[in-house]
Amino acid sequence: MNTDPTISVIMPLYNVGRYVAQAIDSVLGQTIGLEGIEIILVNDGSTDDTEVICKSYTERYPDNIYYYNQTNQGVSAARNAGLKVARGRYINFLDADDMWAKDAFKKAVALLDIDQTIDLVAAKVKFFDRSIDEHPLNYKFTADRVIDVNDEPDSPIMHLISCVVRREALAHRTFDTRLAIAEDSKLLNEILVDKKRYGALASTHYNYRKRSNNSSAIDGGQQRKDYYLKTPVLAYEAIANQWMVDGQLHPYMQYVLLYDFSYRISGAPYQLLSDAEEKAYAQTMLGLLKRISPERIKTSRWYSESQKAYLLSAREKPMITHFGFIDHVTKGAIVKHPLLNILCNWRFKKSLEQCHKLRRYNLSQLSVRGRLLEYAKPWLIIGEAVLDIPRALLLRMASAIDRHTKSRELWLVSDRVMAAGDNGEALFRYIQTQQPEAKVYFALSKKSADYTRLQQIGPTINYGSWKYLVTFLLADKIISSHADIETTNPFLRNLDHYQDLIHHDFVFLQHGVISNDLSGWLNKKDKQIKLFITSSKVEHDAIVHNPAYGYAAAEVPTTGLARWDLLENGPQNKIVIAPTFRASLLKTPTNKNGVRAYDPSFKQSDYFQFYDRLMHDERLAKALADSKMTGEFYLHPNFAQQASDFQASDQISIADFPYNYQQAISTGNLLVSDYSSVTYDFAYLYKPVIYAQFDEQQFYQGHSYTKGHFFSYQKDGFGPVCSDYESTVEAIIKAVQGGCKLSPVYRKRIDDYFTHHDRHNCQRIYEAILGMSKL
Repeated sequence: MNTDPTISVIMPLYNVGRYVAQAIDSVLGQTIGLEGIEIILVNDGSTDDTEVICKSYTERYPDNIYYYNQTNQGVSAARNAGLKVARGRYINFLDADDMWAKDAFKKAVALLDIDQTIDLVAAKVKFFDRSIDEHPLNYKFTADRVIDVNDEPDSPIMHLISCVVRREALAHRTFDTRLAIAEDSKLLNEILVDKKRYGALASTHYNYRKRSNNSSAIDGGQQRKDYYLKTPVLAYEAIANQWMVDGQLHPYMQYVLLYDFSYRISGAPYQLLSDAEEKAYAQTMLGLLKRISPERIKTSRWYSESQKAYLLSAREKPMITHFGFIDHVTKGAIVKHPLLNILCNWRFKKSLEQCHKLRRYNLSQLSVRGRLLEYAKPWLIIGEAVLDIPRALLLRMASAIDRHTKSRELWLVSDRVMAAGDNGEALFRYIQTQQPEAKVYFALSKKSADYTRLQQIGPTINYGSWKYLVTFLLADKIISSHADIETTNPFLRNLDHYQDLIHHDFVFLQHGVISNDLSGWLNKKDKQIKLFITSSKVEHDAIVHNPAYGYAAAEVPTTGLARWDLLENGPQNKIVIAPTFRASLLKTPTNKNGVRAYDPSFKQSDYFQFYDRLMHDERLAKALADSKMTGEFYLHPNFAQQASDFQASDQISIADFPYNYQQAISTGNLLVSDYSSVTYDFAYLYKPVIYAQFDEQQFYQGHSYTKGHFFSYQKDGFGPVCSDYESTVEAIIKAVQGGCKLSPVYRKRIDDYFTHHDRHNCQRIYEAILGMSKL
């Protein structure tokens, strides 16, 4: 570079050959542009292929990437070395196994450029790889804004890696090389003490990798003595001394300490510390605790009421010998006998996990009854498991007997618990025309209206029955269009009673095409999908190239969806209105059959009011009548319990659940949807689609997935995209008056999208399943 860069990204490296390329690529792909970026790679004595990978990048980007090598001195020394040579106006310290969202630097620099009262900008943190989750401190990211900690002390930031810092703020500061844990928290809060203001970006994020092998820093820190003996003294005592105001610890720093304490309150690992070390650690923690006001403890959001009581009590004592709830009496051997595991370990472990969760809850806003329920949950968990023990023992014995007589593979195929008619049924129909070596059942609740019909197709088994549960334990393959808990875990919270018996491969047929990022739900770690069926090469690439999903290319075959083989095209002068659901409106839990209770507040939602208004729009009714057309409204199955909220009009009727989507797609001339994958089925038949996306921002904020980058409704969609009510009505009327014809522009998009446009999708899926042993 001829001029100094806008931002210098300093990356310490130690045996990160497996991850570093992704980290570097996330910087090179920033929307701020390469001309504004400098990457400084500091190899801290790696012994793997880190150096080879880094040098390949320096050769390709000699003006942007600089590589330095040093003997192993630790992460702090590596960052300090990079800081000495950094030339950017702003600095970021990126961990080499993490990644930035592509627009992060552009937004951070923009905020720093316009506001000189801040020295750093922080982005919210999202976990990926082993765990897909939000960081517990993300609550403060309500908008892109500046936070003054004098006004909002309960807004701690702990990770410098997710911040972009003004270089002047680092002029006389470095990382403490004595620290291997919390070194970034210390430097971060030393910077923040100057102005006590920082920028917060809610519209972008930092991707923190929680490694699948549990080797992330966040995982291993508590198993090191330094976490207990050095960090509280060298990090938190040191920065607390800088945050004193009129002889008192600043409220912000009190919350910083309370957040760190929330990870320590369960007690130190006694096998790690000697008695003297444990006592020294406890006294250090007591000294810090005394600097926190009782009011801050009482209002902290990270503790249960009993934990708050413990801290308040400990705070008043002159001396404590250990810090936390766990006493030495817990040092016992874990029972390993299988039967005693059922009786003792499995559910007690879950109960302890529930107690651990309580420390994050702020129950002060709950009623007395609500608080009692939260405290009772650990005991209810144990009680539920105890009641399940007789069934568990009988099921285990039954499965053991059947396993000895089992002569061939068992496959369980399904759609929803209460409905068939999707990709599962389509594949099941095809399998019945073959001669499979496996015994194949279709799983469906006997209460479903589809049950008798499926029995006429092939062997059908009642979901939740004794036979089903035994078959599930013996199954070699679970094949379904849905990946909800009812499909993957019929035992729900008592899965631990049976976990060691379950060895099936999960084949995910998909309910529909994925247009957005569903990695937070359908990632390999959480769903353990062995074969992930996709509709096209576009969808295949979007999943395989997204590391948050975690699938290899061979695990994601491009076959087309099974139900497309059954699609017929027989339009009957009808428009089909079929929106998807809104996760934010699913306020009631599902029962064991996957059915939710009625929610009276649903009628107050924008979602209800939009479609209720659409069904009764006089302009639309007239256009339909003039064209001798009718309409049919398909409320998403997740909202089936709300069907009574909607009233049919003269021109638009309401479909009865369970739906026959194949018939709806066949008989429809025009589809009105929003983000639903049913639009692909319609387009597969070369029929027009209208996207009613009146609530795009709210939809992506509250839904189970994030907006994808591989499919743009505006650029790649199969019809016009409407952003409000009026434009939606106008588009529908225009289409109806024009005879519901597909324009050449959208026909070409359809041809470009679908890899296979035939009736051999089931065959390809079946062959992929048979070939799974080769994966």
